[in-house]
Amino acid sequence: MSVFTSYYSPLNSSNAFLRVALASIVVTGLLACGAENTKESAQSEELQADGLIIVDCLLPPQLRKLGKQATYMTPRRPIKTTGSECEIRGGEYVAYDRSSYSTALKTWLPLAQQGDPDAQTNVGEINEKGMGIPPDYKVAAMWYQKAADQGFSRAQINLGHLYEKGLGVPKSTVTALNWYRKASGLSADNLEYTSSLQALSDTHKEEVISLKNKLKRVKTREKKAKLLNSELALMRKQVNKNKEYASKNKLLTQQIQQLEASLQSAREQKADLLPIQQQILALQGMVKVSVPELSDAPSAPNYVALAQSPPGIEIIDPPITLTRGSKTAMLKPVIASQEIIGKITAPYGLKLFEINNKKHDIDKHNLFWVTVPISQQETPITIKAEDKQGNKVDMSFSLFSSRSVRAVPALTGTHSQLERGIKLGDYYAVIIGNNSYKNYPDLKTAITDAEETARVLQDEYGFKTLLLRDATRYKILSTFNRIRRELKESDNLLIYYAGHGEIDKTDQSGYWLPVDARQGDTKNWISNSAISDILGAIKAKHVMVVVDSCYSGTLSTTSIPRSNANFSPKIHKEWIEVMTTTSARMALTSGGVQPVIDSGGGKHSVFAKAFLDTLSDNKGLMEGYSLYTNVLGKMKVVTDKLNVDQIPDYAPIQHAGHEAGEFFFQRM
Repeated sequence: MSVFTSYYSPLNSSNAFLRVALASIVVTGLLACGAENTKESAQSEELQADGLIIVDCLLPPQLRKLGKQATYMTPRRPIKTTGSECEIRGGEYVAYDRSSYSTALKTWLPLAQQGDPDAQTNVGEINEKGMGIPPDYKVAAMWYQKAADQGFSRAQINLGHLYEKGLGVPKSTVTALNWYRKASGLSADNLEYTSSLQALSDTHKEEVISLKNKLKRVKTREKKAKLLNSELALMRKQVNKNKEYASKNKLLTQQIQQLEASLQSAREQKADLLPIQQQILALQGMVKVSVPELSDAPSAPNYVALAQSPPGIEIIDPPITLTRGSKTAMLKPVIASQEIIGKITAPYGLKLFEINNKKHDIDKHNLFWVTVPISQQETPITIKAEDKQGNKVDMSFSLFSSRSVRAVPALTGTHSQLERGIKLGDYYAVIIGNNSYKNYPDLKTAITDAEETARVLQDEYGFKTLLLRDATRYKILSTFNRIRRELKESDNLLIYYAGHGEIDKTDQSGYWLPVDARQGDTKNWISNSAISDILGAIKAKHVMVVVDSCYSGTLSTTSIPRSNANFSPKIHKEWIEVMTTTSARMALTSGGVQPVIDSGGGKHSVFAKAFLDTLSDNKGLMEGYSLYTNVLGKMKVVTDKLNVDQIPDYAPIQHAGHEAGEFFFQRM
């Protein structure tokens, strides 16, 4: 059976998605036959794969005719497309692995200056990424603001992200949530923007800036000390050679004494600042283990990761709503208690964790599951965390219940049926399972996980599936390129990848590893930023990437709109309608940037088992975030028993065209 057919069924001749994908791959297979093992064939395939990466392409001007007499040339037009298509259309581009800040800016800046919101957003993203130079968040925010003021959703999401993190703009969760709300289209009074909530300490960020300034002063003093040493050596030499000049000798001796005093002062100042240098080195060490940004910029200082090293609080459930500037979790009526699920990040170690002034513990995965009583209509919640360095962070919100207390069943996060009048569109899935690697250790369960995922999605959810077993870089990229051409805006796409992932230690960027990946050679890997560019070029409105590996560069979960437990059926229908008309680019990952285990779930990985069980348990309509919370709970039970650290993540993919929508699963 071809690895590019459905999981088990023969191809349907009317299935355009599978037919065109099969046709393109059959041609590839025929070309590879007979020369598969030759060096020339491998090099040719590698070059073909390079041409399938998305680049910034500047198309040539077009000659147009106006009436019978006048002709004119149109301006050059920038687009994002593959390198091969740019060549076919006579465009100008810089190869993906050689593009830089200046080359990307050259493509998009002229159109941005003319007021085009898409180009303005691209210029903002170029400045936010840095692309070989330190990111300029202030300039990025300026361009995002221009596009956001025109109602451009992608820019509104990006601007909200900067406000949430305090990058280039004053940090403000309220402003961030308001921008996310505008991007989502939730503008009606009865449709508040509801999300998860994160809080990070500002004090540590200020401390980093202060320490950086002190380090600069240390380096300046060190340079002065070196100059003083040089002058001192020169003067001593002059004294030894010119003893006959007593008066001059005396003067030089005095100067030497003055210089020695200055040098001693500089040494003392350097000694005083030595602890500061040690703190900076410790902070730089923390950067290496922090979540990397989704960027391929060469090793520029990652101050974003550095600022994320203080303690942080993330509320996973219940969802938080911004109501008139305050943060509220809307609960079902007559509920006696509410479980608060969240995560604490404390790289220096957690010293104190409190909810409403009561101490609680977190588990070894840094998660907490705390039940609080609901005894009144509005229950204020204050969460505090302090690390062993004395850095503190706190978060406050309210649990709101509309009536008096009585126990009710827990929330399921799913809905029995799709309301009439809502069309979700067609569903497609590309499922990749890589077991047999040429230059890396083989995996045991990746193909089994991929095959079962294909079966469940096809049989139980009606997906049209395309399964790739032991896929090379060219197979993966050519498949993505075909999908980019064929899928419509009304379609939904799920990409599932099970295989090796890698982090480039020089710039902390993440990669997927095809089976022909070479160790230490990123040219033959597939970067997360390249995948994000591909997702941004795909027309499908809703895309979810499920990765049983590592995937970096996501936004926080604050930017995910959540269904509210207090929604009436009518309001819930309106919420789904808004979400289905707004673009979504979501990533569900198995364990952040840490190594994930390739077993533990029987014949499946721990993550795949939880993912498949959640899909099988669902009986109706399920949003992506509900999928995540169920996977999180199922994985926690298993990882606790195995005594391993693996926590799944779910968040929008940055710089991939996300506009605050959600991905939905509808059981057949």
